[in-house]
Amino acid sequence: MNRKYEETFFSDGGVVPSETKNDGSKNDFYKIPDWVEDVDDLHEYLQLDGYEFNILKSLWSRLGNRHGATNPIREAKKCLHYAEKRLKRVQK
Repeated sequence: MNRKYEETFFSDGGVVPSETKNDGSKNDFYKIPDWVEDVDDLHEYLQLDGYEFNILKSLWSRLGNRHGATNPIREAKKCLHYAEKRLKRVQK
């Protein structure tokens, strides 16, 4: 696990509670720490497994063309593929 993540968000192994009351409006739960600079850092922060990380990368690629062979349908199929594999794994 990324050391920066532990220092920022864990105290004795638990998540540091948000100071903002969750009333359904905007809250601290979705804030991203300052040390997250790119998708790789976000992957560490969210503690994603390989399937989740591939979905994240596919979603992220919508911001620009990763390569000429990609398109929205291909990326959606990749998300579905990895989501189905993840579902099978967590259902075991």
